[in-house]
Amino acid sequence: MAKSIKPFILIAFLKVLGSPLFSQCEESFQTLWGLTDGSPVTVSHANYNLQNDLLVCGNSNSKGIIVCFNGTSSVRWAKTYNSGNSLFFKKIISMSDGGIAVAGTAIDNGASVVVIIRLDGTGNILWTKRLYDISSVPGLTNQFLLVHGLGETPDGGLAICGRKTYKRVDGNFNYRIYTIQLSAAGNVNWTREDTQGNDDEPYGLLMDQGAIVIIGTTYSPVSGIRYGFL
Repeated sequence: MAKSIKPFILIAFLKVLGSPLFSQCEESFQTLWGLTDGSPVTVSHANYNLQNDLLVCGNSNSKGIIVCFNGTSSVRWAKTYNSGNSLFFKKIISMSDGGIAVAGTAIDNGASVVVIIRLDGTGNILWTKRLYDISSVPGLTNQFLLVHGLGETPDGGLAICGRKTYKRVDGNFNYRIYTIQLSAAGNVNWTREDTQGNDDEPYGLLMDQGAIVIIGTTYSPVSGIRYGFL
């Protein structure tokens, strides 16, 4: 009985907070993701903007997509973006000035590239940054750059974190964490790679008064288990 009550408690709580509620999953699926040309859609992340609209990002037909919904699940606007082959948006945030930032990866000449796009509040591009390889450490490849976190810095810039492939001398692979910090104009302030052990897997990024907090797990070959890290 307790399990069946929890969803109703959550809905009541959201109503008290005044957050917009969307229709049930079956109805929303038809409204949100049914495309007239039958193209498949992959959704990766969602966030609210300053107007409490829901911003959703992902991929369709090898292009990045952003859809903005109002509180009744109606589409305010929807746009596709192309920057290289197979552009896939992974994270989207609303900026303090009312704009939007989105980050993901694309394929270029067989290698993955990080793509960061800064937009205004209606999805028009202000600037685009493409980073082919942020590595300064020997042995780090420029393949399989995945985006896992995106946040706004206090000066209106952006911090991005993710995972990149590390090829060991024995030919096998480990993963390292990479972090990129951009200015408000899209210029790279700094980049770095870090490792907590082997097979690092970052899951997200938080901003704490200018500090960048990355959460994830790492595998320890000594114990044979994974550990969480901040």
